[in-house]
Amino acid sequence: KFKKDLHKESGEESTEIKERPKKITPNYFLAVRVSNPSIHTAAKVIQDSIVNHNKQLEPAIIPTGTLHITLMVMHLDPDQVDKAIAALASSRTELAPYMQDNSPTMTFDGLGHFKHEVLFAKIKEEEEVKTLKEIAEVLKTNFGKEGIVSTDDRPLSPHLTLVKLSRMKLKRKKVIKKIPEECYQPWMETDFGPEPVKKIFLCSMIHAKEQDGFYHCKSCL
Repeated sequence: KFKKDLHKESGEESTEIKERPKKITPNYFLAVRVSNPSIHTAAKVIQDSIVNHNKQLEPAIIPTGTLHITLMVMHLDPDQVDKAIAALASSRTELAPYMQDNSPTMTFDGLGHFKHEVLFAKIKEEEEVKTLKEIAEVLKTNFGKEGIVSTDDRPLSPHLTLVKLSRMKLKRKKVIKKIPEECYQPWMETDFGPEPVKKIFLCSMIHAKEQDGFYHCKSCL
């Protein structure tokens, strides 16, 4: 917020000019990849059903090759990428109990939504959600030591996004403001299956996708 005072001989008049801080756009993120074929198959059935219901929703569909659970989003300048790689590597010891032979599992069961604008597969067990939050907190702390902070200050809510209206062009978003419930209602209780948490990826939003369809990864743990 910026203030500007204007003074006049006949008196003093004060005006205030308000300027919103610019929102920093993330360009990298930390994620657990979801690659179980049974999860992909179930996701595709639901996505196809939604598109069959309304063809205009097709741009909002998340490609199954990119399915993931986001743990942290960030904006990295070119000279910060190496710091981010170092921060991920420095988390290895603290995360070892989670990532060894007895690695945690995410079990996806049922659908949920955020304001009818994002449709996602829910993580079934609260203990699994708790574990992901603990992993994310370790990462957040170690990245903070390198001066890298999350661009999203909301509490972490781990979920597997299937459809997202923000992917659509603005003109089309003005026409479709919500994902119609009736197009996914038959699939609300879908059992998607499990996904082990074996690796954490530092992914780029600005580079071309890999040949297998997933995000370009700068490093993994």
